[in-house]
Amino acid sequence: MLGWLPDGPSFRRLLKYNADIPPEASRVNGYIREILERDGESPEKAYDDFASYAGALPLVAYNLSYELGKVLIPEWSRLGIEPIGKTGFCALKLAQRLLDLVPAGNCKLQTLRQYVRRQLSCPVA
Repeated sequence: MLGWLPDGPSFRRLLKYNADIPPEASRVNGYIREILERDGESPEKAYDDFASYAGALPLVAYNLSYELGKVLIPEWSRLGIEPIGKTGFCALKLAQRLLDLVPAGNCKLQTLRQYVRRQLSCPVA
């Protein structure tokens, strides 16, 4: 991002862990083991690419404290990888500050995406 505008390509990778994916996780993310084995790459390669992509820039994520503290930092530690980037801002906290979440229903990213899409499509009085 440069200000509020995208600046360059997004970073997306599928990771190949050669492990079973619990059915409840597959229902949420849509991935099954066969997809990850076919299209995924090793975590070490993906994180090396991510380190080149992010450099020392701040990371932005929806629920950043969870993504860093419970997912990425423990994973990087397990793999012996130095932390990548630096803490940026949490898009969830931003949404909670800017939106009236009661009409939205909850703070799930998909719910907020649908709520904002509906709000933007309504004519302004």
